Amino acid sequence: MHPDSSPNARPHLDLIPLKPGVSATRPTRQQVLLRIHTPTPQARPERPLLNLALVLDRSGSMGGSKLKYTKEAAIYAVHNLLPEDRVAVVIYDDAVEVLVPSTPVADGRAAIANLIRTIRTGGSTALHAGWLEGATQVAAYQEAGRLNRVVLLSDGLANRGETNPGVIAEQVRELARRGVSTSTLGVGLDYNEDLMTTMADAGEGNYYFIESPADLPRIFAQELAGLAGTLGTRVRLWLRPGDGSRAWLFNDLEQDPSGAYVLPNLVAGIPLEFLLELEAPAGREASLRLELDWETPEGQRERLEAVLRLPVLEEAEFERLQPHPDVAAMTAKLEATRARQRAMEALADGDLEAARHALHRAAPMLASFGPALAAEAHELRLLLDEIETAPQRARKTLSSQVYRDRKGRKDF
Repeated sequence: MHPDSSPNARPHLDLIPLKPGVSATRPTRQQVLLRIHTPTPQARPERPLLNLALVLDRSGSMGGSKLKYTKEAAIYAVHNLLPEDRVAVVIYDDAVEVLVPSTPVADGRAAIANLIRTIRTGGSTALHAGWLEGATQVAAYQEAGRLNRVVLLSDGLANRGETNPGVIAEQVRELARRGVSTSTLGVGLDYNEDLMTTMADAGEGNYYFIESPADLPRIFAQELAGLAGTLGTRVRLWLRPGDGSRAWLFNDLEQDPSGAYVLPNLVAGIPLEFLLELEAPAGREASLRLELDWETPEGQRERLEAVLRLPVLEEAEFERLQPHPDVAAMTAKLEATRARQRAMEALADGDLEAARHALHRAAPMLASFGPALAAEAHELRLLLDEIETAPQRARKTLSSQVYRDRKGRKDF
């Protein structure tokens, strides 16, 4: 099914079960593919206004090409904002400096770019304090109709001020509840990927691993394009199984206090795919009502619902049903994602053998799907080589792939 391109198009949902029924004689657990389709970008007459803070690491390790490309990327971002957008620029080493207080772009695009060009490297990495100042700049100018985001860039470890990932994540999460999201960009091989992914998760933003500083302008462009195409923020998914049924999300996503799963932003033209599991006792219909809720750029809440019912079938008839290939492939892909997660944890402990073992077990499963999962199988083969030659880089690569797959995104 293709995204709608009419001017009043809304997202829509597809629910695809592995098999269109359940067994009459034994409990049945079914995988269900959820596809969230969004309208094409052409269907949107204008994009939401942005309220951004660019929070840039200028610690000593950012010297050379890292700082050069960081400045180029930040200037690119400023040049591609609308005059009505707001932007702040915060720089940090062992101290924090508000290089550009939050201001409308129309008031000084060229002056902002010139100030960015003056950035020089300094000392240590007060990452939390830098993020907090950026968040303060954005929060001061929240208003209906604007998307509010902190874009945090770092190449190192948080080693000044607050460094506890749990404390930092809770502050980021609280700000996201108030409508200010956070994206994180890790540059090089020395940053803390666990902290950066945790902040992006809690902040309902994006996480990027940027090995080459030359990729920074492209990544900034990708982040801006995602913001410009945003249809919905603070996206929540509720699973309401019927009597006797149980349901949960296979993707490892955060849940809010109400039990809703926290999903990524809805972006025009970018579908999301998730895997659900639905369980029913023997001889009972499996049923599920799904509710998707989000906030529009204008500040209104919208909701979609979808219902799935799987009838009871005689065992012989149930066994004759062929599994849906897309659902089977998605199940294999996410099983491989969990293997990547185990490999990442093993690498953190310095256990290269356990990391290799986790990926080796997943490789045949991906290969069995042929062209459907050829890209994933190729990624896995590259990772097995990388664990041998560059385990630190392998862990960064794993963190990026696991984050992408958990979030149901194909565009990262």
